[in-house]
Amino acid sequence: MAKSSNSVPTSSKAPQIDNDTFMETAQPLTVKIGEALTVASPKSFSSGSVGYYCGEKVTIVVDGKPLKCQVSMSVIVVGSKPAE
Repeated sequence: MAKSSNSVPTSSKAPQIDNDTFMETAQPLTVKIGEALTVASPKSFSSGSVGYYCGEKVTIVVDGKPLKCQVSMSVIVVGSKPAE
């Protein structure tokens, strides 16, 4: 998989923002899955990490047939899990 030009280097695990600031200022993400637009909301996970989460059903058309599909997506901010 190709790395996007705005990606954070994988060697850096230091958070770019503190978790409280993320939760106060992060806006929902809009993700296109098939023809559906899905919104992933900012979330504080039970691990202490922050990021985005989406869980919903969408319809995707394959070979002219509408298929009901379950979407579960987590996007985690690298390095946002608090130190133990």
